[in-house]
Amino acid sequence: MHMMLEETTHKVVLTKEIQIEWNKHQSRATLRWRSTMVAQKRIRVIQAPTDQELRQHIEQYAPSEKKHNAMLKDIHLVEAALQADKTVISMDEIVRGCFHDLSHQTHQLKQITWVNPCQENETPLDWLREGAEHNKERCLGYFSENP
Repeated sequence: MHMMLEETTHKVVLTKEIQIEWNKHQSRATLRWRSTMVAQKRIRVIQAPTDQELRQHIEQYAPSEKKHNAMLKDIHLVEAALQADKTVISMDEIVRGCFHDLSHQTHQLKQITWVNPCQENETPLDWLREGAEHNKERCLGYFSENP
């Protein structure tokens, strides 16, 4: 992880909700990474207001109560991304799939780039080193023509 920090200049955006979640679930490795990011002044705390339209779409279009609850539990990630650079980096593949499935009905979700740092096939480190560009294949609204 330290090598990656030296190779990039990216910052992390945090909201109160994200800070609370990190404090509950962080490992020793992520605590070290977070401490390094703080020391390098690469963490930016922002306000991410509730997006009522997005929440209404989840309420209206979620195919099940389970998926509805999963999306509302992590909606703060999307709301923060909409206020920042429209990027979410998260290991949660279940909620990612829920947001992806809903993206064809919710324009706010289509523009969100979502990267799982633990999925090697997504080449997250290379993506960061190369500038973390938004490309359609990484967006929640991307649907492959090949099933």
